[in-house]
Amino acid sequence: MAAKKRGQNEGTITQRSDGRWMARLTVGYTDGKQVRKCIYGKTRDEVAKGMIAAQASVQKGIELPNEKISVEKFLSSWLEGTAKNRLRESTYCRYTVLIKNHISPHIGKVVLSRLTPQQVQHVWNVLQKEGLAPRTIIQCRAILRCALNQAVRHGMTARNSAALSDAPKAPQYKPTFLTAADAEKLLSKAKGHRLEAMIVLAITTGMRMGEILGLTWGDIDLDQKFISIKRQQQRVGNKLIMCDPKTERSARTLPLTQMAVEALRGHKERQAAEAREAMDNGRIMSGRVFTNEKGAPLENATALRQFQRLVNDAEMPKMRLHDLRHSCATLLLSKGVHPRVVMEILGHSTIAMTMNVYSHVVPEIARAAADAMDDTFKRRELA
Repeated sequence: MAAKKRGQNEGTITQRSDGRWMARLTVGYTDGKQVRKCIYGKTRDEVAKGMIAAQASVQKGIELPNEKISVEKFLSSWLEGTAKNRLRESTYCRYTVLIKNHISPHIGKVVLSRLTPQQVQHVWNVLQKEGLAPRTIIQCRAILRCALNQAVRHGMTARNSAALSDAPKAPQYKPTFLTAADAEKLLSKAKGHRLEAMIVLAITTGMRMGEILGLTWGDIDLDQKFISIKRQQQRVGNKLIMCDPKTERSARTLPLTQMAVEALRGHKERQAAEAREAMDNGRIMSGRVFTNEKGAPLENATALRQFQRLVNDAEMPKMRLHDLRHSCATLLLSKGVHPRVVMEILGHSTIAMTMNVYSHVVPEIARAAADAMDDTFKRRELA
């Protein structure tokens, strides 16, 4: 389509061949030469308003975004200026690694304002051919989409090219849901094991592994039978850190079963014996509930390896430690515990999340509801 002439007092506004609108304005002079900026938008009215706002900013001495900035420099600025202040340290590190290893090598040198959906799509296609896991590619797309949303809001680019691209579909992971009999078998095999108390907690409370590993003895009241989740353990780079729970609802207080209390008492006695030996050798215990033989906080990876060996010894299906959380929810729902209560126990942000993850139990719950309705009307007939 031919470029349309600017309207009165609009400045230089034209329509590009791709249908988008572009406004150009002079923001000053360098060495006697005009310095011009471009503003992009979907409609003529949008860029006209953007130009007016930009002209007002120039008059106030506010520097406008550099439309020639590269994707790499923009993402670096976004990471430090926006993401770092909003994300957990572990998430921030993850974003940094994915951008550095998978996004910047392919489109880092591209001018941000000229980035196209086709270029972004090519990145995902190449990463898939290189064998990168679909879930990792999906994460890359989500990161780039989030960053480009800000670029669009700030007028640095006219469209979010990541949002207009398609990431590969990731195969849906199917967690292992233990039946009551399976759970009994695993608990029997774990009797006396270093992970016994951890496994009991995971099955009976549905706590996340990071939450369990972040526990201190001050978080547990064995007499009143409750446990407070205030933090979680995560590995960031080469260090273990303690951080806030995953969401606001993840900070919660849970009742303990008698089985969990007994397992924790036994665990505490064993740890006390190890503490005496550690002190004799000049070592200091960390105060955590779950530690290694030297009293240091137990590593997530170490706990996973020990758990997997235990599962193999028990000749049970392959599973993750996190699957015990899923099993806890499944067992509670199948026993008729209200989904709202299960949501609070798990620390989910919404009940929809609980029901979506555990939709396989819904038919069982619905059947119980129908049976209850039958019972109601049977009693009416007998009255």
